[in-house]
Amino acid sequence: MFKNAKLIKAAAFIMSFLGTKEIPIADGKVNFIDDQQTKLKEELTEKTFNSLIEAFNKDLAENKETESIRASVEDLLKETEISQEALDQILADAQAKGGNDTLAIVKAIKTELSTYKEDLANHKLMIKKLVDSAEDDTPEALLKNKMKEGFKHSLTHAFGSNKDYDAVDGRGWNQALIKGVSASNTDYSDQVVINKLNGDADLYFRENPTEIKSLHRDNFMLPDFWPKRLNVSDKVANGTILTAEITQGRKFSFLPKNVQEIEAEEGKIYPVQIDAEWNGAQLQEIEASWLNMMNKEGSQPEKMSFVRFLVGELMKKARVEDRISSLNGIFVQTPKDSTKAGKFINRQNGLFFQLWKARDINKKYRAYSMGSITSQNVYDYFHSDDEANLGFLKRLDQEVLAMTNLVVYMHYKVWVWYKAKYKEINNTNMDYKGLPDHFEDHPNIRVETFVDQENPNFVFATFDDNIEILENIPAEKSAYRFQTLLRMIYLLGDYKLGIRLIHIGREVREGDPNEFKVQSVWSNDAPIFLEEKYIPAFDTTTGKLSVAYKNVQVDETWKTDITEFTDVKPGQLIKIRGNVNMTVSKKVKDGAKIDLLSNADFDLQTGGTLTLYVKSDLTVMEIGRTAAPAGLPSTDIEFDGDVINANQGTKFIYTGAADATLDDITGGTEDKVIRIYGNDIANVDFTIATITGKVNVGGTPIVLSDDTHFLELVSVGGVWYKTISVTA
Repeated sequence: MFKNAKLIKAAAFIMSFLGTKEIPIADGKVNFIDDQQTKLKEELTEKTFNSLIEAFNKDLAENKETESIRASVEDLLKETEISQEALDQILADAQAKGGNDTLAIVKAIKTELSTYKEDLANHKLMIKKLVDSAEDDTPEALLKNKMKEGFKHSLTHAFGSNKDYDAVDGRGWNQALIKGVSASNTDYSDQVVINKLNGDADLYFRENPTEIKSLHRDNFMLPDFWPKRLNVSDKVANGTILTAEITQGRKFSFLPKNVQEIEAEEGKIYPVQIDAEWNGAQLQEIEASWLNMMNKEGSQPEKMSFVRFLVGELMKKARVEDRISSLNGIFVQTPKDSTKAGKFINRQNGLFFQLWKARDINKKYRAYSMGSITSQNVYDYFHSDDEANLGFLKRLDQEVLAMTNLVVYMHYKVWVWYKAKYKEINNTNMDYKGLPDHFEDHPNIRVETFVDQENPNFVFATFDDNIEILENIPAEKSAYRFQTLLRMIYLLGDYKLGIRLIHIGREVREGDPNEFKVQSVWSNDAPIFLEEKYIPAFDTTTGKLSVAYKNVQVDETWKTDITEFTDVKPGQLIKIRGNVNMTVSKKVKDGAKIDLLSNADFDLQTGGTLTLYVKSDLTVMEIGRTAAPAGLPSTDIEFDGDVINANQGTKFIYTGAADATLDDITGGTEDKVIRIYGNDIANVDFTIATITGKVNVGGTPIVLSDDTHFLELVSVGGVWYKTISVTA
């Protein structure tokens, strides 16, 4: 387009700045539209802009001869395999070398064209070599030498995006990226840098709302059909009219039987706080990771900027915690003077806690008494017609079972079991169509599974619009702010989130007729949470412990004797676990409201567990206690035979009452290491001798005659070889 080398560079800068592929020309002169002129004048000043336009137009006027040469060359090259873009580059390079000398320009074109053809031939040769080589014929290998050329940056912006957060000015990370280095000298203690990060975060999240919404949704991973209510600042409630049966046979007397009530299920939204801190060196390490990823062949930098990378990783983790706490969370108010960060699982009341409280505490719906679900009984668990052991689906009212918006929720493992059992039962049928996506004979019922559900035995059903996500302002989840103090960098974020069941049922009262069973949730009676689940309790210095959940562990800062339990229901079992990290010994005191066995106080500092039963007058009585913390589950594998299955573990302890000799080791993987121990029974030995092709301990058998004796073996090529033995 232009023959002057300086004007060519100026044109390249303007095209990059405006985000265009060419300089607009009309009637032989440069012709920018009004919006482009305004931007250029703001960037270059009006005087510089006018001078540049004058120089462009002069160059175009003097370039008619060069244009005629270009046309001639294009005619000559019609049969040559060369793209218009490559040709434009060859002409530009030739004009830069030839200046105003037409002959020099022609020679330069020939030289450039010759070089291009040679490169093209070499490129075709490389492709042919890759095609002929099956092992190396991969897209990565083919693109290896050209990938970096595709990552174009302008003089002022990373990726040539013209976005402020990709600008080079004041952003060491973008400067380093353009230079292709893996580290920069960014000073993160500089307030100017922090202000840049804050501004970039605001700009990125405003200009990319679709990508941000996608990031929130993809990592939340809760059913996408659940409705979402926005602008909830604290609580929300829906009124539901409950109506019992109304019709009856004709008679003379007037006998009204309508029973109607309004039940309001309250939903609460919870404030969530994000606090993070780094020192400058830590942020530089994160920046180096980003630079390494961006400069690596095969990455997609047009979808990333440093601020998106920095905050995006935090967002991903926050969304996972949103999902888990929305399901399994149990709210615990962290003391205002706490010096220890709270656990995310205690930031809100989740769906399963609401089900637990409605079923086990408030009795808002009746659960079906059923046993455990196994891989063998899973089909009958839902479909059995046996009156003595009806399946879950068979227990639902027919009108509910026929609903088109009914959803059954379960642990993902149970649905895997169901499909496997379905295949086992139906794979010999001529009309077998493969694994189902719904219950057999019930295509109207949707099945949803959870990966975070704690107890696989729990199953519940409700309508697809009966579970609601509560948010205040969705954009708050992206409103992170950076601050700096001395050499420390801080990030702060706040948003609100909650979940609720819109309608559960009517609390059961004595005297209710059996037919009055208005509920919108149905479940079995399996424990909803695992028994090991405890929530923390913080001292209010009142001597009263509020029991929000049945299992409570006092915090290590607890400093008051407990004389009363509040927020309990008659018939409830509660467990109070102590804490060995308490700085002072405090007790659960026997008294008028706490009836302990033998009137013996319970010392919380032992870390033991006190089990209590709530009586009808809301006082509690002791069922039992332990005097020490529960031990960790053992991973040791005990055996009393002569065969070891190496797939079961790594430490095997012989527990037989008589002498025995190892006969075989099954399972295991290459390089796996196991240890076999004897036992402490007098005169009982376990012997390991060489077994051809299976076990090699050398010429002398290893005799384990005590629980401190062991033999260590490693699997190599399918044979277990001795590495260490201790027999004395």
